[in-house]
Amino acid sequence: VFVLPVYPYSRVYSQLKILNEYPRILETLEIPQLMLSLVRLELHDEALELMAYTRKLSRNYPDVQEIQKVASEVDEITTIMVNQLLMLLRSSIQLPMCLRVVSYLRRVQHFNEADIRRVFLQYRGKWMRSALQSTAAPSAQGLLERISDDTRSMIFEIATQYRAVFLDEHDSQHDTGLSILHDWIVQGVENYVSTVETALKDIKDGAGLATVLQQSMYCGQSLGRVGADFRPLLAPLFENAVERIYASSLEVALHRFRAMTSDYNWPNKGNSTQVKETRRRVEANVDQHSPPVEILEHSPLAVFTNGLLAAHNELRFCCPLSLERVT
Repeated sequence: VFVLPVYPYSRVYSQLKILNEYPRILETLEIPQLMLSLVRLELHDEALELMAYTRKLSRNYPDVQEIQKVASEVDEITTIMVNQLLMLLRSSIQLPMCLRVVSYLRRVQHFNEADIRRVFLQYRGKWMRSALQSTAAPSAQGLLERISDDTRSMIFEIATQYRAVFLDEHDSQHDTGLSILHDWIVQGVENYVSTVETALKDIKDGAGLATVLQQSMYCGQSLGRVGADFRPLLAPLFENAVERIYASSLEVALHRFRAMTSDYNWPNKGNSTQVKETRRRVEANVDQHSPPVEILEHSPLAVFTNGLLAAHNELRFCCPLSLERVT
């Protein structure tokens, strides 16, 4: 006689229920793997829906260990997605993508609103600095011209994106948002001014300096549209650069003069016919503002005069009034 085991009804019912719910249980356990695939494919909307569903399950079943484990794995994958979104902010993206990324960060709820604004500017700033650091040019003048153009366009672009994404005149955090933006712009301007100050040391001629001055002033004027007209900060830098170039030209002229006069035999005042004829021809072709022709009789003086004229020609391109105290 075979005796079949008798199970309590509740146990049988529980096993049948588990068997009936097996597909849903399997789907729940596969949520982390599915979400990871969605994140890798950058399907952020679907991934966020899974995240919200998992969090709801976690709240509804706080005592079920398997569900809490799934929720923990989903949180780890959510962190990966957040880093992926932050990397998007660190790349060259336009306003529509900025709006989407900020929307995703808000739905993730890893940051409060003020932190999202700071993170947005932080990572957009990293993109700008990376682009500026990769700027290359054959000369210091070309480098400063490109950096001025790129800084102007990037700061204006990022400030415009920030205003479009975050600032609303009816927003209770409007003033706070403006303060965050102002602090970021000030930091960007300080970095640019520091770069200009360093690179100006490698510019050796007045023409190049005048070109850089024009580009830098245009950069400051353009950023005035976002409240960042920093042109007064540039004036002392270019005044010092002009003074340095002028002083360097004078030093070169003096050095050549000293070298030529160290072994030069100064002749007596020329009275020969050849000297008089040469002086007559030169005087006939010069105006009243030219150096006296007598210095042509002495080569050190002629070379020194040319050096002085070259130094003043450098001032012709860019001569601030503050140099009056020097000259």
